[in-house]
Amino acid sequence: MELSSYLTTSQVLDCQGRVAATFTLEIDGAVTIQVGGGREIRIDPNHRLVLTAGAHVEDSLLDQACAFAKG
Repeated sequence: MELSSYLTTSQVLDCQGRVAATFTLEIDGAVTIQVGGGREIRIDPNHRLVLTAGAHVEDSLLDQACAFAKG
């Protein structure tokens, strides 16, 4: 059984219709943001905290990820 097929995901498109980021709501409530090149950044949407060491998430993308987590 592939767990990822049961997790809620959403894509953010840029102004040209390309996928800019993919959000995945994890079982523990964290959101994984997959950005260009397959890089994954985990955040805690309840505290607006980036959990991936050394990663930076722009405020607008963080806002969208937090809103996604709340449904």
